[in-house]
Amino acid sequence: MFEIKKRIRVVLLVLMSVLLLSTSLAVASNGVDIGSKAPEFDLIDNFDAKTLSSQALRDRVVVLIFSTRKATPKANEWHLAIEQRYKEYEEREELAVATIAILKGIPFFISNNKVKQIMKKESKTPLFMDWKGKITDAFGVSSKKASIVLIDKDWVIQDYQEEFSPELMKRIETCLK
Repeated sequence: MFEIKKRIRVVLLVLMSVLLLSTSLAVASNGVDIGSKAPEFDLIDNFDAKTLSSQALRDRVVVLIFSTRKATPKANEWHLAIEQRYKEYEEREELAVATIAILKGIPFFISNNKVKQIMKKESKTPLFMDWKGKITDAFGVSSKKASIVLIDKDWVIQDYQEEFSPELMKRIETCLK
Protein backbone atom coordinates (compact mmCIF):
# COMPACT_ATOMS: atom_id res chain seq x y z
CA MET A 1 0.00 0.00 0.00
CA PHE A 2 2.79 2.39 0.93
CA GLU A 3 4.57 1.60 -2.36
CA ILE A 4 1.48 2.43 -4.43
CA LYS A 5 1.05 5.81 -2.68
CA LYS A 6 4.70 6.57 -3.30
CA ARG A 7 4.35 5.78 -7.02
CA ILE A 8 1.21 7.90 -7.27
CA ARG A 9 3.06 10.83 -5.66
CA VAL A 10 5.95 10.44 -8.10
CA VAL A 11 3.58 10.33 -11.09
CA LEU A 12 1.68 13.39 -9.82
CA LEU A 13 4.93 15.24 -9.24
CA VAL A 14 6.10 14.45 -12.78
CA LEU A 15 2.75 15.52 -14.25
CA MET A 16 2.79 18.78 -12.31
CA SER A 17 6.36 19.47 -13.45
CA VAL A 18 5.42 18.85 -17.08
CA LEU A 19 2.36 21.08 -16.73
CA LEU A 20 4.37 23.91 -15.16
CA LEU A 21 7.10 23.62 -17.78
CA SER A 22 4.64 23.64 -20.68
CA THR A 23 2.87 26.68 -19.22
CA SER A 24 6.11 28.61 -18.84
CA LEU A 25 7.15 27.68 -22.39
CA ALA A 26 3.80 28.84 -23.77
CA VAL A 27 4.18 32.18 -22.03
CA ALA A 28 7.76 32.55 -23.24
CA SER A 29 6.77 31.76 -26.82
CA ASN A 30 4.14 34.51 -26.85
CA GLY A 31 5.46 37.67 -28.39
CA VAL A 32 5.49 39.95 -31.34
CA ASP A 33 3.95 38.33 -34.40
CA ILE A 34 6.27 39.36 -37.25
CA GLY A 35 4.35 39.58 -40.54
CA SER A 36 0.98 40.28 -38.90
CA LYS A 37 -1.03 43.47 -38.94
CA ALA A 38 -0.03 45.80 -36.13
CA PRO A 39 -2.70 46.50 -33.50
CA GLU A 40 -4.66 49.74 -33.52
CA PHE A 41 -3.97 52.17 -30.69
CA ASP A 42 -4.36 55.70 -29.33
CA LEU A 43 -1.94 57.10 -26.75
CA ILE A 44 -1.41 60.52 -25.21
CA ASP A 45 1.90 62.27 -24.59
CA ASN A 46 1.15 63.48 -21.09
CA PHE A 47 3.75 66.25 -21.28
CA ASP A 48 2.59 68.00 -24.45
CA ALA A 49 -0.95 66.58 -24.69
CA LYS A 50 -0.21 65.21 -28.18
CA THR A 51 -2.03 62.12 -29.34
CA LEU A 52 -0.35 59.20 -31.05
CA SER A 53 -2.86 57.28 -33.12
CA SER A 54 -2.30 54.33 -35.39
CA GLN A 55 -4.81 55.88 -37.81
CA ALA A 56 -2.68 59.04 -38.13
CA LEU A 57 0.43 56.96 -38.82
CA ARG A 58 -0.92 55.13 -41.85
CA ASP A 59 1.29 55.26 -44.95
CA ARG A 60 4.39 55.81 -42.80
CA VAL A 61 7.10 53.52 -41.55
CA VAL A 62 6.72 53.47 -37.77
CA VAL A 63 9.31 52.66 -35.14
CA LEU A 64 7.82 52.10 -31.69
CA ILE A 65 10.27 52.00 -28.81
CA PHE A 66 8.76 50.40 -25.72
CA SER A 67 10.53 51.39 -22.51
CA THR A 68 10.42 50.66 -18.82
CA ARG A 69 11.51 53.38 -16.41
CA LYS A 70 14.86 51.68 -15.87
CA ALA A 71 15.43 51.47 -19.62
CA THR A 72 14.63 55.14 -20.28
CA PRO A 73 18.27 56.14 -21.00
CA LYS A 74 18.58 53.28 -23.49
CA ALA A 75 15.26 54.20 -25.15
CA ASN A 76 16.34 57.86 -25.37
CA GLU A 77 19.55 56.81 -27.09
CA TRP A 78 17.73 54.57 -29.57
CA HIS A 79 15.08 57.20 -30.33
CA LEU A 80 17.59 59.98 -30.91
CA ALA A 81 19.85 57.78 -33.07
CA ILE A 82 16.97 56.78 -35.35
CA GLU A 83 15.68 60.36 -35.58
CA GLN A 84 19.13 61.69 -36.39
CA ARG A 85 19.81 59.10 -39.09
CA TYR A 86 16.40 59.43 -40.77
CA LYS A 87 15.55 63.06 -40.09
CA GLU A 88 14.63 63.86 -43.70
CA TYR A 89 12.12 60.98 -43.74
CA GLU A 90 10.48 62.30 -40.59
CA GLU A 91 10.31 65.80 -42.05
CA ARG A 92 8.56 64.39 -45.13
CA GLU A 93 6.23 62.41 -42.85
CA GLU A 94 7.43 59.08 -44.25
CA LEU A 95 8.73 57.90 -40.87
CA ALA A 96 7.46 58.21 -37.31
CA VAL A 97 9.45 57.33 -34.21
CA ALA A 98 7.68 57.13 -30.86
CA THR A 99 8.67 55.99 -27.40
CA ILE A 100 6.00 54.30 -25.31
CA ALA A 101 6.40 54.14 -21.54
CA ILE A 102 5.38 50.76 -20.12
CA LEU A 103 3.63 51.69 -16.88
CA LYS A 104 1.40 48.72 -16.07
CA GLY A 105 3.55 47.57 -13.15
CA ILE A 106 3.40 50.85 -11.25
CA PRO A 107 2.11 50.27 -7.68
CA PHE A 108 -1.32 51.74 -6.96
CA PHE A 109 0.00 53.97 -4.17
CA ILE A 110 2.26 55.95 -6.53
CA SER A 111 0.22 58.72 -8.14
CA ASN A 112 0.09 59.24 -11.90
CA ASN A 113 1.37 62.78 -11.37
CA LYS A 114 4.44 61.49 -9.54
CA VAL A 115 5.10 59.00 -12.35
CA LYS A 116 4.75 61.80 -14.93
CA GLN A 117 7.25 63.96 -13.02
CA ILE A 118 9.80 61.15 -12.87
CA MET A 119 9.36 60.18 -16.52
CA LYS A 120 9.52 63.78 -17.74
CA LYS A 121 12.73 64.32 -15.82
CA GLU A 122 14.35 61.19 -17.31
CA SER A 123 13.06 61.29 -20.88
CA LYS A 124 14.72 63.36 -23.61
CA THR A 125 12.10 62.52 -26.24
CA PRO A 126 8.30 62.67 -26.40
CA LEU A 127 6.90 59.89 -24.26
CA PHE A 128 3.52 58.26 -24.75
CA MET A 129 2.11 56.63 -21.63
CA ASP A 130 0.74 53.08 -21.70
CA TRP A 131 -0.73 53.24 -18.20
CA LYS A 132 -2.44 49.86 -18.13
CA GLY A 133 -0.17 48.02 -20.56
CA LYS A 134 -2.87 47.56 -23.19
CA ILE A 135 -0.61 48.57 -26.10
CA THR A 136 2.35 46.64 -24.68
CA ASP A 137 0.17 43.52 -24.40
CA ALA A 138 -1.46 44.04 -27.81
CA PHE A 139 1.95 44.08 -29.49
CA GLY A 140 3.21 41.18 -27.37
CA VAL A 141 6.37 42.94 -26.24
CA SER A 142 8.04 42.30 -22.90
CA SER A 143 6.90 44.60 -20.12
CA LYS A 144 10.21 44.04 -18.31
CA LYS A 145 12.71 45.57 -20.76
CA ALA A 146 13.07 47.99 -23.63
CA SER A 147 12.28 46.81 -27.13
CA ILE A 148 11.71 48.11 -30.65
CA VAL A 149 8.90 47.25 -33.07
CA LEU A 150 9.19 48.19 -36.76
CA ILE A 151 5.97 48.60 -38.75
CA ASP A 152 5.92 49.15 -42.52
CA LYS A 153 3.70 51.49 -44.55
CA ASP A 154 1.06 48.75 -44.93
CA TRP A 155 0.85 48.53 -41.13
CA VAL A 156 2.53 45.11 -41.00
CA ILE A 157 5.03 44.30 -38.24
CA GLN A 158 8.41 43.80 -39.92
CA ASP A 159 10.81 43.46 -37.01
CA TYR A 160 11.14 43.18 -33.25
CA GLN A 161 14.40 43.76 -31.39
CA GLU A 162 15.36 43.96 -27.75
CA GLU A 163 18.62 45.69 -28.63
CA PHE A 164 19.47 48.46 -31.06
CA SER A 165 21.45 47.02 -33.97
CA PRO A 166 22.76 47.74 -37.48
CA GLU A 167 20.35 45.06 -38.75
CA LEU A 168 17.44 47.10 -37.41
CA MET A 169 18.68 50.18 -39.26
CA LYS A 170 18.88 48.12 -42.47
CA ARG A 171 15.32 46.92 -41.93
CA ILE A 172 14.17 50.53 -41.47
CA GLU A 173 15.90 51.51 -44.71
CA THR A 174 14.28 48.60 -46.55
CA CYS A 175 10.83 49.67 -45.29
CA LEU A 176 11.46 53.29 -46.37
CA LYS A 177 12.19 52.30 -49.99
